[in-house]
Amino acid sequence: MWQLLILVSVILLIFLITRINTKSKRILDNPDEGIGFVKCESCGINVPETQAVKIEGSWYCSKEHMN
Repeated sequence: MWQLLILVSVILLIFLITRINTKSKRILDNPDEGIGFVKCESCGINVPETQAVKIEGSWYCSKEHMN
């Protein structure tokens, strides 16, 4: 009886570990698909489009870098 319980526990543990690894790989493969990143013309860092400032076709990370 104990052997069956241990066998079921090991199978369940392997299933859970495999599922966690698969889920984390999917997250790493497609992080935030909907967010686009742009490069600041002044300092060159990448900033999400939602936080960047666009002036005359150029992207900047902040208002201070527009000068």
